[in-house]
Amino acid sequence: NEGRFRQRVNQALEKVSQILENSRNPVYATEVHHRYEDKFDLTEIVVKLGLASIIQTLGLAGLSVEQVGKLASWSTARCVSLRLNADERCTFVKEVKKDIESSSRTEHRALGVEGSLNTTVVTTITEYVWKFEGRYQVLAFRGVGSDPDDFQTIVERSYEHRLVSSANQNPRCESKIYPNIDVNITWLLRQLDASNAVQFSIVREDRACRTPRRNPQVNAVLEGMQSLSAWCATVRRFFVLTHFPVWKDHGLNVSEGTLPVGVFLPILPVFDKGAADQRALAASHGGEGSPTDAVGRAGAERGSVVL
Repeated sequence: NEGRFRQRVNQALEKVSQILENSRNPVYATEVHHRYEDKFDLTEIVVKLGLASIIQTLGLAGLSVEQVGKLASWSTARCVSLRLNADERCTFVKEVKKDIESSSRTEHRALGVEGSLNTTVVTTITEYVWKFEGRYQVLAFRGVGSDPDDFQTIVERSYEHRLVSSANQNPRCESKIYPNIDVNITWLLRQLDASNAVQFSIVREDRACRTPRRNPQVNAVLEGMQSLSAWCATVRRFFVLTHFPVWKDHGLNVSEGTLPVGVFLPILPVFDKGAADQRALAASHGGEGSPTDAVGRAGAERGSVVL
């Protein structure tokens, strides 16, 4: 909602003010004089940076530059999706018997005579040791993935852990294959050019283009980002609720540690008021300029990010 959006932007602006030079003054678009066309420019810049950040994040996860180009070429003719697949096994290793001693001391006093008795109780317990093995893959695939050549592996991990139970009953599943978690990213890949640079523009001449926000191009990107965000949330829940609980003795806060709390996001829909004032002064003397030049012309170059 708008209130939450403004709260996040205000928090980011406060952080930005600590980073930028005093001559830079990022503000909301409503707080600086600008042309209506500047709203389109600002929207395109923010979308480009958002798309570039997604590509960069996939790169940090393991997607190579070559794979980006391959997936982009796939997207020209087929849909391309991301998939998380995972499985696990839990097998019996051995039975272990342990003796646990517990001591007690009893004191007695009768007819002026004191005495004590030390006793030791030995309890034998049986523990059952199991070997847990987990594996997951994040893949990109075209179409329905009917052929091995339709897949590209982005990241693959396998891990194991020892589990101990007090009953001779498997604490997990002997073998389990989890349902695939898929999301379509064709919309993202079709924004890349031959050099993997993000290219995005709003078709102003389109009769369906109402405003910088309400137009087919922005609507398609927002729909794609929402589906990708939902996929990421589902993937996170899988690990936090399914595999992370297997490890109980690591001392790490893996639940909150996987949330993007406190992550600074430097993509803001703002104008640079200082630059806008200078451009307005120049325009009054016969020059040209707009408030998007600070987050605009230079920002547009940053928007065309190559992985």
